[in-house]
Amino acid sequence: FITGLDDDDAFTPDRLATFVQRFDDSCNFLFSQRLALDGKHSKPSLYLQPRVNLNRILRRTCIGSQIFVRRSDLIDNNIYFDPGFPAWQDYDFVTQLVLKLGPGTRVYRYSYRYYIDHRLGRITHPHRIRKAYRRYRRKYDHWMTPSQRCSLAVNASLLSNRGVSEKLTRLCVRHGNLWDLMRIAKSAWATRRKGTA
Repeated sequence: FITGLDDDDAFTPDRLATFVQRFDDSCNFLFSQRLALDGKHSKPSLYLQPRVNLNRILRRTCIGSQIFVRRSDLIDNNIYFDPGFPAWQDYDFVTQLVLKLGPGTRVYRYSYRYYIDHRLGRITHPHRIRKAYRRYRRKYDHWMTPSQRCSLAVNASLLSNRGVSEKLTRLCVRHGNLWDLMRIAKSAWATRRKGTA
């Protein structure tokens, strides 16, 4: 098996043992819940689907940055990180996994600690996110529905600290993208709250 750990994050002591115990022939690959830590608070990941298929992954990276998979499955299917991405390398990687291996299975343990208290100037810079979004669209556009393209655009806008345009909001309404509309409303509310603080 192979997994990964970003150099600024951490595993819980039981993470690998839990994956090994859970993995069986019904699994294409595993992933877990994570806690985002900003130095003051811990925020759990909110995605709860037991399995993530192509429909879900083309909308947003709802798997997380680190998975647990058979090494041979990566080699046999030519699944590697794409160095051409200025950001979202992990998103592209898990999209390849779902496309080539099938849906991933969630393990309901918060076994990944994701530290976000030092992100300024890192790979997640808004300019890099916008470039990565355009590259991702070019790479996977022929698999995507209009609703998925809309979701991805919302995700890129919010991650790059841009407000979501009225046109994109209307597209969310047209395509019935309720999750995206909730995220847009939450972002607008947070922006207004900062403005009045």
